[in-house]
Amino acid sequence: MNVTAAEMTRYTIDLFIMSCGLVVLVFAVMRPKLRQQVFPASGGVFLIAGTAVFVITHWTNVIATALVSDLGALETGIFRDGIPDWLVWALTRLALVSILVGLSIFIRSRKRLERTVSSTTDMIRHAQDRIARSEARFRHLFETTSNSIFCYVFEPPLPVSLPVDEQVRRSHDAVLTECNAVFARQLDADEPARVIGSRMGDLDANKDSKAHYDYFRSFIESDYRLTDYELIYRTPDGKESAIRSSLTGIVKDGLLLRFWGAESNILDIRRTRAALESRRRYQELLATISSRLVTAPVEKADEVLEQSMLELCRYVGADRTALMWYDQESKHVDLAHSITSAGERFEAPISLSSFPLSTEQLRQNLVVRVDDVDNPPAEVAGDCEHFIGRGLTSFIALPLAIDGEVHGVSTYVYTGNKRTWKDQEINDLRVFAELFGSFVMRCRSRHALDEALRKLRTATDRLEAENVYLREEIERNQGFDEIIGQSDPMLRCLHMVELVADTSTPVLLLGETGTGKELMARAIHEHSERRHRPLVKVNCAALPANLIESELFGYEKGAFTGADSAKRGRFDLANGSTLFLDEIGDIPLELQPKLLRALQEGEIERLGGSKAITVDVRIIAATNRNLAEAVRNGEFRSDLFYRINTYPIELPPLRDRGDDIQLLTNHFVNVHSRSLGRKTVAISAEMMRQLRKYSWPGNVRELDGVIQRALISSSSPVLQLADPLNGDAAEQQLELPQVLSTTIADLRVVERQHILSVLEETNWKIAGGSGAAARLGLPPSTLRSKMKKLSIARPD
Repeated sequence: MNVTAAEMTRYTIDLFIMSCGLVVLVFAVMRPKLRQQVFPASGGVFLIAGTAVFVITHWTNVIATALVSDLGALETGIFRDGIPDWLVWALTRLALVSILVGLSIFIRSRKRLERTVSSTTDMIRHAQDRIARSEARFRHLFETTSNSIFCYVFEPPLPVSLPVDEQVRRSHDAVLTECNAVFARQLDADEPARVIGSRMGDLDANKDSKAHYDYFRSFIESDYRLTDYELIYRTPDGKESAIRSSLTGIVKDGLLLRFWGAESNILDIRRTRAALESRRRYQELLATISSRLVTAPVEKADEVLEQSMLELCRYVGADRTALMWYDQESKHVDLAHSITSAGERFEAPISLSSFPLSTEQLRQNLVVRVDDVDNPPAEVAGDCEHFIGRGLTSFIALPLAIDGEVHGVSTYVYTGNKRTWKDQEINDLRVFAELFGSFVMRCRSRHALDEALRKLRTATDRLEAENVYLREEIERNQGFDEIIGQSDPMLRCLHMVELVADTSTPVLLLGETGTGKELMARAIHEHSERRHRPLVKVNCAALPANLIESELFGYEKGAFTGADSAKRGRFDLANGSTLFLDEIGDIPLELQPKLLRALQEGEIERLGGSKAITVDVRIIAATNRNLAEAVRNGEFRSDLFYRINTYPIELPPLRDRGDDIQLLTNHFVNVHSRSLGRKTVAISAEMMRQLRKYSWPGNVRELDGVIQRALISSSSPVLQLADPLNGDAAEQQLELPQVLSTTIADLRVVERQHILSVLEETNWKIAGGSGAAARLGLPPSTLRSKMKKLSIARPD
């Protein structure tokens, strides 16, 4: 193959260009920085790859062509025909496509970059505008804010690695480089230029070494960022000042270059805040104490009042407080409540004569205020010697006035420090004084009302009970309107009644049944000083043994089954009056000690109760039994017998009062003839003879019955006996006791059966809440005694 010189030159030039391109590609691949400068980041891979393929393909082809030309004799081998044309064509197109893709990507990236650059430029321009506006606003705020703005520079810069104490010491050398007019005015300068260049140590706040040390130490320890620090210091002239400060330090390379600060004067704010806090505490205390006093129960009035006084004493910081109350009638003052700030009560004698000037001020509803007892106000100066003698250094006394009338005084005392009482504090304390005065007056009025209601309730209960009792007595009235008799035995009895009636001595009336013991008891009562109250009577023989205790002493609600409400006993009813115990010899032995205690101590306890009730009762007892013999037989307590046997009166039987039979007969005829509708003119001589001859085992009661039968049976104006009275006296005397004995026996049978039934229901359990004693309303010991007396034994 013949190659011309021109072709060889062209091939040589192409080879040189291709070699240079190959070198650049290799060098660009090996050097990323150069690659980034020659080829763009976007599409660079495609450009490099396309260029490399193109260069290598053509470089190889040129070399092969040149070698074939020079080595014309070599017609065989790899260079005989060069690179196949189809491969060159394919590689060339691939290279061109790669280059075009790279260029396309580059162009798109370049446009996007241009847009980004344009947008960034706009953002920078807008940011610069905002910075300019912000700077303008900052400068405006810097000049117009009410806060102090300043900047201090350290020359040389302060190493942050220095110890804290050294940094604080060197902070005094910081130089003021910029400030606003507010800061300049704080330094007594007309404009900032006059204080620029001054040292930080020249500030009044830094002349208080401790305050400045704590301030700058906090700045350092908070990483040179301090926010809302309240700096409280004293100026060289001794005045207190307070500022709220925020500092921002500029630290670079371990050096504090400068710091900016903003300050505001908070002395007035602190005073306002303290005043508001004081008012808040006052309002809370006022609400708490007012609510407590309004809702306090009367029985806890003293406790609640002292608690309120203690809180108020601590609120004003006093050492002790006291509340005194005037007695308007006696003009005497009592120390009602007194307490120290430690919560301890104290005693202090009070005498109005010792403080005449202060007392006069208080009575005029004026506050006595002494800030310093060594320099007292003129109106109470004469009393201060006594105040000093009591250890007082400063105090205030407020009158407790209700409806313009002073009822007491409330005091707050200092015994160590002295203080100046402010007008607002005095006004506040007067509000509490009015609260305390109203509370004490309300409690006293409530106590008086409760006492009046209690007395009224007691009187009402007593009146109701007496009315019930009197109605019962009227229903049981047997017609004895007065004592009738002129016989010597009866006159002797009446004389004894006259002697003992106006005393409180217990009286024991002895005599057979029907001799008028109840009538004689009534006569004693009616001639005594207790006659304004009704005579209360109890027939001890007519009541079952298990009811006598509750009848005499009463019982509380729930004392036993069926006790749905409390009931007053006869002793309670007879308080201030006379109690007539008929047939006292029939009182159960186990109940006699309780009766003895009531007679000796004047105290009783209701069944089921534990509270002793004091009573003033005069006892008149009556019996037809021989109590001395009962004492010897162990059936009656000797101490009780001696107690009631102080003044015995033995009533004569009717058979020993022959002179009184006609008087009694005429009396009964007059009384019953009207009620029976009979008109009787005279009593026959035979009837009167038999009446005088008869032995009267039933005494006056039997005579009354005989007269009533005669009136019923008689149809003539002359009264005759219905039945003759000439029977055997001894036989007649035995007849009534047999009937009485049978009646008593029947009652015992009924009582025995009742106790047996209750014992069987409780499975013979005696004691305990579900035992027979509780169901019967008896103490277990009493029930056991009755069981023994009635021969009741548990079956095997």
